[in-house]
Amino acid sequence: MTLERIFQAAAGVFALLGGYFLWNGSNDAAFVSIALGCVAFFLGVRSQTKGRVSVLNEERVAREESVDESTD
Repeated sequence: MTLERIFQAAAGVFALLGGYFLWNGSNDAAFVSIALGCVAFFLGVRSQTKGRVSVLNEERVAREESVDESTD
């Protein structure tokens, strides 16, 4: 959960930096910082999804073990 929050914060910081650079007229720096913000956002989504999938897999394994124990 903390890794996803770190990526969300980084995405926000990069977006703000991109806006600042765009406002100052530095289009190249704005593009780079906004691109890094997009990468941080998608890494945050990836870590969130990875966490949800691992929880679902643990639940599936627990259900399979309980079914195996009840049939023995």
